[in-house]
Amino acid sequence: DLIKGRAAEVMQKHGVYQSSCAPYDPKGNGKRERSWQTQANDTTKALHAAKLPDAFWWYAWRDAERKSYCIPRKYADGTWSVPWLKATGRRPNALVEVPLGCLGYVKLYDPSSKTAAKGVRCICLGRCDTQPAWMIWDPKACRMRISPHVHFVPGYCPGLKHPQGGEEEIVPYFASVGTKAIP
Repeated sequence: DLIKGRAAEVMQKHGVYQSSCAPYDPKGNGKRERSWQTQANDTTKALHAAKLPDAFWWYAWRDAERKSYCIPRKYADGTWSVPWLKATGRRPNALVEVPLGCLGYVKLYDPSSKTAAKGVRCICLGRCDTQPAWMIWDPKACRMRISPHVHFVPGYCPGLKHPQGGEEEIVPYFASVGTKAIP
């Protein structure tokens, strides 16, 4: 038995069957392993398309998972639905999603003067889980910003890279010399 004591009693009382599979044998847990493989593939493709370094894998994973909730699935009872609807009771709105890594301009509320720029170029890292806002990476400040006030350029993913020489820092392609102008 893998589970003992009070937990085993509760599981037995409710008719929960416990099983295990051999370690490092994906055939024993095929359905879940296939799900992980799909998620890993989606994450890798999202990072590549967004031109983001591997350090941002968690945000790509979260974004791919969130977007997968909008894809219809056939459930064991034979019905088709989307996980978001089953979990929340609300239909998902795919129109509010933007590509991971796309350029966004976040509104700042504390500019240095009235003539200062009130928007900062950032990279979209997906929706925030704790509030109705976006998580965006500000490469100049080297910090995460969370705001509902973002204007995105969905067709443009400038990416991030390490500059040649000097201190190691992450800068957007649009801030480096000799690259394509931003829209």
